[in-house]
Amino acid sequence: MLPVSIASWLVFEAYNLRLENWEYVNMSESLAVRLLGYTLAFATITPAIYETAHIVQAIFFPEGFPGKRISFSPRAVRL
Repeated sequence: MLPVSIASWLVFEAYNLRLENWEYVNMSESLAVRLLGYTLAFATITPAIYETAHIVQAIFFPEGFPGKRISFSPRAVRL
C-alpha cells in the first residue's frame, strides 16, 4: 500500500505544480533529508484514510453498512 500511497500523492503534487495551491515551508536544505521526509509523509496518507474509514465504520456502523452488498468478480479483485 505504501508505494500506491506515494504514487497517488505524487499525482496531487503534479497538479499543484500548475495550480500552486500549497507550498512547503521550513524545509531542510539537504535534498536527501527532504526526499526522506516526502517519502515518509506521502506513504502514510492512503493508510491513514483507510484506517479512518474503518474507525468511522466501527463507531457508526458496527453491524456493517445498511443495504445491498456489492460483490466483485475474482478478476476485478486481482486488478
